[in-house]
Amino acid sequence: MPDRNRAPRRKTKPTGLGRNRPEPQTYTVYVEDNFNAMVRDTRWTLGTFATYDKAVEAAKQFVERSLANAQEPGMKVRQLLDHYADFGDEPLIVPVPEGQLSFRARIHAEDTADDICRAGSAGSQRMADE
Repeated sequence: MPDRNRAPRRKTKPTGLGRNRPEPQTYTVYVEDNFNAMVRDTRWTLGTFATYDKAVEAAKQFVERSLANAQEPGMKVRQLLDHYADFGDEPLIVPVPEGQLSFRARIHAEDTADDICRAGSAGSQRMADE
């Protein structure tokens, strides 16, 4: 015989099956064209990554390739950076995790332009020697 002083048992749905679990966070690297900075809809997606670190690595590699492609024999670091600022493609990562600094493409370009110019000069010197 049921106990009338006790509230009836509620049927509960099983938990732990993914309900109310947040979707895994992903990080998207977008690329904006510095030359067409004032033109809408020039942003495109480089990729979506499972971690912020992987997104940063992809953005860094993209900046390095952009600089290497723009570098010409005898080009000085300042010339390369000016060319990148005017005509380069600049990646940005969305979202930025709380407590992290956002990736700055131009800062990475400044950090790597000297190495790229040096490597480009060495490559053009090897071609001249052959």
